[in-house]
Amino acid sequence: MTEPFYELWCRQLFEHIKHNFSRAEPRLRAWKYLLSLADASADGRGSRKHLALYPGERRADGAQRLLTSAQWDESRVRADLLGFVTTRFGATGGTLYVTEMAFPKKGMQAAAVQRQFSVDSARQENCQIGILLFYEAVDGSLVLIDRELYVPESWINDAERCRRAGMPPGTAYRSKSAIAVDLVHRALAANIVPQWTLLSVLCPQKAAAQRALRREGLQHMVALTPSEFALTTRARDSRAFTVSYESRPGVPVSSAHAWRTPTTPHRARAVPVQQIRTASAPTSRFDVSYLADAGGGRRDDWSPGHFSAYTARDLAPGKLTETMGAFGRLAARSRCLRDQVGVDRYEVRSWRGWYRHMTLVMVAQTAMAIASTDRPPGQPAGRAAARPTGRSTGEGARRERVARERDAFLPLGRTR
Repeated sequence: MTEPFYELWCRQLFEHIKHNFSRAEPRLRAWKYLLSLADASADGRGSRKHLALYPGERRADGAQRLLTSAQWDESRVRADLLGFVTTRFGATGGTLYVTEMAFPKKGMQAAAVQRQFSVDSARQENCQIGILLFYEAVDGSLVLIDRELYVPESWINDAERCRRAGMPPGTAYRSKSAIAVDLVHRALAANIVPQWTLLSVLCPQKAAAQRALRREGLQHMVALTPSEFALTTRARDSRAFTVSYESRPGVPVSSAHAWRTPTTPHRARAVPVQQIRTASAPTSRFDVSYLADAGGGRRDDWSPGHFSAYTARDLAPGKLTETMGAFGRLAARSRCLRDQVGVDRYEVRSWRGWYRHMTLVMVAQTAMAIASTDRPPGQPAGRAAARPTGRSTGEGARRERVARERDAFLPLGRTR
């Protein structure tokens, strides 16, 4: 369901990024696309109808041009959006959360698609996999701030296939963990200073990612599979203790494989934790690692709750369990992206098409996150707002809306 103030905030955001669309037609088409994304869930999960269509249009050619051949730079839109996010929500004290999302596809022509494990369906299927970076601000707002498409090695080894999909020449293989680190580096370059960095991807190169995060001096926690956890518990110079941990009912619990609702009753239980002293610079505040088994001691492939953390030396045990619980909360909230905006509702197959679609999804999701505060743009905090009763219907309302859009998206520098 669309938030009442979504369109108002979406327009505010679009004013911030529309200079990247030099021509009127793609600028108006991008606006229509943003409005369509918010309403996409009403058409059903698999539907891709009505994205960025003008009244009377029946084909999706315009939307496909917007995502493929129209002249605009998705990287600049992403950078402008990130600047808006840090100004709006603040750049310090929040949490960076990196996760993966599967995009089921039919056929084998879409960029980077192959039969691979989907964290969403918990099975092998034909899909693309995107690595997504979310930022949870101090006030609890969660926004999608970056995205990268994971390209399997089978694609990298087939230069002709990459060329047909429109991938940049020289595209090299990067593991999911390497992509996650690159996303975090981009966030740091935008002056975001997180209190925690959380990583939940299915990838055997997590140790390299953890080393990179340590070099940046970032307090972080990584979700492990049971087999990864079993390997890393063979550590020296460690001490063991327990902390109290509670999984709340109805909250999906995250693991490196999947997220799902716990079937056992919620109750606080003792979680074994292993504290490991790690080498660090003399001036570093971060020199303690933890391994936590919140999965009840089970070692099956779907047991959630195995974590590796790198923290400040004076971290209280309660903060450790609080961050473990954040994985489940953020996993559930990030998966709501499918219901909030049409994240998987696109028909293009090209590399650039995926990035452009996800960039516009980021804009739509940010507007949705701000709109959920229930305040229209320009209204001071604490002042009651009249809640809109819903979007107007009827031919008169449609004509009004078309007129507003025509006035707002005339070519830059022109007036009616």
